[in-house]
Amino acid sequence: MRLLRAAAGFLVCLLSVSPLFSQQAPSSRGRAEEETLEELDSALAKLQPDHLDSCPLYNRRARVLMDLGRFAEAERDALKSAEISPNALAYLRAAMARLYGGKYPAAVESAGEAAELYRLSPATKHELALAYEVSGCAKWRQNDPGAEDDFRAAGEADPERRSLLSEWRDGRLFSCLPGRTARRIDAASKDAARLLKREGKNKGELRADREEAVRKIGEALKLVEGRVEAHPLYNLRARAYNLLKAPEKAYADAAASLRVKPKGNPAACLEASVAGLLMSDYEKSLQSALSGIEVAQTWYSPEKPGILARLYRASGCSKLGLGKAKEARGDFVRMAENDPGMDAGLKEFDKGNPPCEDRDQGQGWDSQSSYLLLGALIALGGGGWYAYSKRVGPDRAAKAPVSAPADIAMDGRLAGKYEMLRIIGKGGMGAVYEGVDHSLGRVVAIKKMAAQLAQMGPEGRQYFLKEAHSVAALHHSAIVEIYAVLEDGDDLYLVFELVKGKTVQHLLAEEKRIHLGRACEILRPVCQALQYAHGKGMVHRDIKPANIMVTEEGRIKLMDFGIARSLVDGALGSAVLEGRPVSSPGEGRGLGAAVLEGRPVSSPGEGGALGNAVQGTAAPSPSAIGAYARTVNVVGTPPYMSPETQQGIVCKELDIYALGVVLYEMLTGRWPFMEPDSFTKKAGMDFVAASARVPGLPRQVDDMIRRALEPHPSHRMRTAAEFLACLEAAAAAARKT
Repeated sequence: MRLLRAAAGFLVCLLSVSPLFSQQAPSSRGRAEEETLEELDSALAKLQPDHLDSCPLYNRRARVLMDLGRFAEAERDALKSAEISPNALAYLRAAMARLYGGKYPAAVESAGEAAELYRLSPATKHELALAYEVSGCAKWRQNDPGAEDDFRAAGEADPERRSLLSEWRDGRLFSCLPGRTARRIDAASKDAARLLKREGKNKGELRADREEAVRKIGEALKLVEGRVEAHPLYNLRARAYNLLKAPEKAYADAAASLRVKPKGNPAACLEASVAGLLMSDYEKSLQSALSGIEVAQTWYSPEKPGILARLYRASGCSKLGLGKAKEARGDFVRMAENDPGMDAGLKEFDKGNPPCEDRDQGQGWDSQSSYLLLGALIALGGGGWYAYSKRVGPDRAAKAPVSAPADIAMDGRLAGKYEMLRIIGKGGMGAVYEGVDHSLGRVVAIKKMAAQLAQMGPEGRQYFLKEAHSVAALHHSAIVEIYAVLEDGDDLYLVFELVKGKTVQHLLAEEKRIHLGRACEILRPVCQALQYAHGKGMVHRDIKPANIMVTEEGRIKLMDFGIARSLVDGALGSAVLEGRPVSSPGEGRGLGAAVLEGRPVSSPGEGGALGNAVQGTAAPSPSAIGAYARTVNVVGTPPYMSPETQQGIVCKELDIYALGVVLYEMLTGRWPFMEPDSFTKKAGMDFVAASARVPGLPRQVDDMIRRALEPHPSHRMRTAAEFLACLEAAAAAARKT
């Protein structure tokens, strides 16, 4: 009977179907909509209550009310239509009104009812896609990974919506906003982008265009400020500010972008790096560029090559500013590899012209050179680049090895046997090269530690070497093995096992979630490696998905063991992890500087981003901790750090805590403790159970995660072996259900 009534209602209301986000002329709004409401009210008054003919009138009225922003009234009218006669359009209108009104679970329910009815008619593929889209938007608002399935289904039903998946991954779902808001933002952003791309004008006209772009973006930001959809607008305005040579404002917008979207946002890192260049803050610029490169490596977007090329360019220009011309050339090579259109920039560099000059008119080797506007580096003609080109000459500069550092032997081999072939990764700890150990005929990885190592002083350097040798003494099948620790003057090199594959972070970017059985298979060797290392008195201190590798052969490797992040300078990405603004371009250096200079941190708040990120949590008091080891060098990645870490406490239980966070992220696709105030939430264990996010997970999973995430280490699960036993029991329980 319900289906018969639904079919009747569907036929009556089909003629009133209109696109979810249709375009309307701005002049037809306002008073015209109020007049439409009056006409609909008059038509409804002529009908008997609950008459079937009132169904399309209520549906139309709901649409008009949504255009006026009156979502509660629109929901009421749509539900009234569905009550008279269950029909797909009524449920779709109700879902839209609930989505825009913030009633996300109810929106998912109504969208599902609409989809169920639309599937009855093959002629309504477009409307079916809209129902899936609304459901996906509502799930996305709740951070439900199931949004991916809905957006994929929408694209399958309507090929015009195939872009929804990539927009969802990038957090650019303007279509999830009310129609009028979405249209205003879309128009403003397109106008701003067009203004920023204009060429062939004089400088006065260009400046006026850019200022107008800033104004338009500002108007659009008022509609979505503080939401994830705001991040591309912040990035676009940061670009405009960089073009206007207002780097402080550009840097602030890049920080704001990272606050609302801390993951998968390399464009914000790029704009922050450019701002640093314009302020001649080359260290800050380099750290932001390297952070962006690391993010972009696992970023899935058609814009990836162009963003990577410009990040490498910014990195190279930063290094020129720091007098590292040889290393800069390697970045310019990578720039040209990612964007062949920028190959002329590499050629200019080899001729003695740094590819960092101001090309305001958009002409020359870089088709988007005005995007970066690195004119502040023209002064390098008398600095690092000049010294390099004069020493080797333009011809030799063109033939200089891309990756070989200046201090290796004349035969091209480090310590007489290690040949460095090419850079395969960069980060705050230094650059990693693929190499060959000619004495044993095996391929290896060689990490040249960051230049800041030389600033640590004799005591700091000796401590670091001791740590490195302790890790090199660990031999376990699931731990990346360090073959050698080599010193060459002020430089330090680590030679270790080269593994190829995908990190768990990479897998999560591809799959969004990992099922319990697979998670158990991946974490079993990790737990075994930690149990072994803890028995040797070693604590990893930076367990996270990016440090767990699934090799091409299917083996599991735990990376960056025990020497994680001690040299990191606190780049822009760290500053925004806690969801606060960056107050100045120089912020984020204190802790790194304190450690590198070998001096104590004078207060819990010292240390810029990282120091502030771990301050103010109800971690165990020093008297309660007692015999746990301490360090002034607080290391780790904030989402995976235990509360006691803020006290500089080092204990094996902090690795167990991180394992709990990693397991939660693998199963649900998100962190248990989200910003803002994530550390306060950690202290209060304020998080949603994994089974509430992924129905079907056994109760044992929730129990073990809670035990692993206990804020006090003495109340926490004590060993990695215990963690593994609980995980295997949970996986076995899941197989039985």
